[in-house]
Amino acid sequence: MPEQNQQQMKKTIIFISVILIANFNSFSQTNQYWKLGYHTGVSFKSGTCIVNPNDTCTMQMFDSNTGVSDNQGNLIFYSNGLLVKNRLDQTMPNGDNFNHGTVSNTYIPQGWMPPFNIATVIPFPNDTNKFYLFYENLEYSINGSDFPNKLRYLIVDKSLNSGLGDVTQKEIDVITDTLYDGQLHAIKHGNGKDYWLIARKYKSNIFYKVLINSSGVSIVDTQAIGNTYPVNNTVGIYSGYSGTSLMGDKIVYWYAGIPTTGSQPDGQLDIEEFDRCTGKFMSAKNIILPYSGTDTLDFLFGCISPNGKYLMTVRKNTQVKKSC
Repeated sequence: MPEQNQQQMKKTIIFISVILIANFNSFSQTNQYWKLGYHTGVSFKSGTCIVNPNDTCTMQMFDSNTGVSDNQGNLIFYSNGLLVKNRLDQTMPNGDNFNHGTVSNTYIPQGWMPPFNIATVIPFPNDTNKFYLFYENLEYSINGSDFPNKLRYLIVDKSLNSGLGDVTQKEIDVITDTLYDGQLHAIKHGNGKDYWLIARKYKSNIFYKVLINSSGVSIVDTQAIGNTYPVNNTVGIYSGYSGTSLMGDKIVYWYAGIPTTGSQPDGQLDIEEFDRCTGKFMSAKNIILPYSGTDTLDFLFGCISPNGKYLMTVRKNTQVKKSC
C-alpha cells in the first residue's frame, strides 16, 4: 500500500470513534456495518464499535463511503460514490461508469474521490427491495477545491442478480447548481417513513431540501440560514466534515483557517436546528474554535454526541468537547 494511503487509513482509524457515529441518525438498524476499504470494516451489530482489520473489501474509500445493511446487520451493498459493490465485494451490474463531471471523470479510472460525504443511501419508503444512492459529481476546480454542479441518484434493486443486487437506473438529476462538495445529509422524516436530503449551495447559506417519499424524489424548497464562508484552499480556508445528530434535529458544519480573532486561522462551526416534520431550519448557532498555533487544519472533523448535547471535535488527534 502506498505511504500516502497508509497515512490516510491511520487517520481514518484514529478518528473512527469520533466520526462514524455522526451519520447514524437515519438508519439505526440498517447502518450496522461500514466498509472503509483496504481490508478494514466496522461493525455496530453488538451495540459497540468493533473494527475488523480483515475485511474483504479492497476498494479505495478514503473520505467518502456509504452502505446499507438488513435488519440483522448483514451488509447488502456499499459505495464510494464511483462504484457500487454487493455484499461479496463484487461490482454490481451497471454499478460503475456513473457520477460524471469534468473533475470527477479524472477520478473514475482511480476508483475513488476525495471529498467527504458525497454519497448516501436512502431506502425506498414503499419497497423493501429498492434503494436510492444519491451522489454528487465534481465539475469545477475553484481556488484549490473541487465542487459539484449535480446531485444525482441511481436505484439499486437487491432482489435482482440472485439476491446480490443490480443497478436498474442511474445518472438521474435532482439538483443542477454549484454545491459545496460533501455537505450532503439524509434525515428520516418525522412521520417515520419518508426522508429528507439536505444539500448546500456553494459560497452560500442556502440549503436545498429534497423529499423522498412514496411518490418519488422532489425538491421541496430552499432556505437561507446561518453564515456564508469564503472557502478557498489556496489561502488556507477549508470546509471540513459535516454531520447530523442521532435524532436528525441538528446539522453541524466545520470550517478551518478562518481569521476571526485577529489574523489567526481559527476553526468555526455552524449548528443548524432542523424540524424533521416540516423540513424547516429553525435556528443557527455559530461557535469559534481558537487556532492551536500549530495546524491550520484544526477542527476539520467531528460529530454530535448521541444525546445531542455536545459537539465532539478533534485538534491534532485530541478530542475537544463543546456544548451544542
